[in-house]
Amino acid sequence: MKKESMNIYMAALGEKSEGIGYTSLHYTLEGAVKQAKKWISESYFEWKELPAQGSDIRYWEGGCDYIEIKERKIQN
Repeated sequence: MKKESMNIYMAALGEKSEGIGYTSLHYTLEGAVKQAKKWISESYFEWKELPAQGSDIRYWEGGCDYIEIKERKIQN
């Protein structure tokens, strides 16, 4: 039997010295970006989008916090 796979997007909010504190899984990149922008709007830091690092496909920093979006393949 052939296994099916699909891509999902993980948005993660973390603190640089503590690591990831919150994650959110999405079927689309647009959904993950929407979640990132929601976290940004609820924060008091000034955020800026930076070039993606490592396996990130989107990345923001605000104060000592960061938001990253990664693409992951999962098997059904």
